[in-house]
Amino acid sequence: MHQTRIPIPENILPDIDIPAAEHSFGLAINNYPENGLDEIQIPFHYHENVELNFVERGSVTYIHCNRVHEIPEGKLGVFWAGYPHKIFSGDENLSMWWITVPLEHFIGWKCSRRFLRRLMQGEIITENENDPDLDLAQIRRWAVDLREPQRRPVLLLELEARLKRLELRMCPRASIPLNAGAPNVEALHPATLQIASYILENFQQPLSLEEISKHVKLNPSYVNRLFKKHFGQPPGHFLREVRISHAINLLQNSDAKVLDVAYDSGFQSSSRFYAAFRAVTGKQPKEYRKVNTF
Repeated sequence: MHQTRIPIPENILPDIDIPAAEHSFGLAINNYPENGLDEIQIPFHYHENVELNFVERGSVTYIHCNRVHEIPEGKLGVFWAGYPHKIFSGDENLSMWWITVPLEHFIGWKCSRRFLRRLMQGEIITENENDPDLDLAQIRRWAVDLREPQRRPVLLLELEARLKRLELRMCPRASIPLNAGAPNVEALHPATLQIASYILENFQQPLSLEEISKHVKLNPSYVNRLFKKHFGQPPGHFLREVRISHAINLLQNSDAKVLDVAYDSGFQSSSRFYAAFRAVTGKQPKEYRKVNTF
């Protein structure tokens, strides 16, 4: 099988000055590439989703968090797309499927801390064993289901179940540095990884910048600047978005009272919840539930 490979450069500094808000996707399922792979035309990008990639034919190599990850043929990989990433090289006959899952759905799936930590450390996680034919048939069915609004709740349940199966069969870390001397993701910005992971694991508890800073043993003002540099927003805004994502999931998929949703999402008062919800979504919670339920 002929492979189109580009020599990996010794140092890559991804351009992360891309406003995350302009690169956010809803629930989507797409087949790629339609017209062949052109690595040069694929820039570094990031978006506020969890992304699943299934390689139907060939294999693909990603650069993600300044590390190289390969997803071989017949494998499903999952990663958090909040870090700059791009397809770097792949077989000339590459065919793959990519699925973007909005954060509000993923947060509601209650994945294990170990799984969350590996995602937040910049891994593309694959599994030890899977059935490629079953995965392909299921993804093709999901692509059809996505066009029917009444089927989306079932589609989300099946996506959650598939991710939980992957979580049970996770492979050991397989990514490698760009070269022997290149710093890996932990060396580049370990505090930002720890902060993001800590927020995702504890967003339902009262959190302050001081407490987060104490966790990573850094000055609060430095934590604020460092996190904003890599994520485009201060940690407090990220915490607010994670909490609102959790609230949206509850509003769409439960009959819980709005006040109970607020408390379960980490807000200590209804007034703070309403203000934050309005700031993030532009709507009130009840209005959002009415407009956005499937």
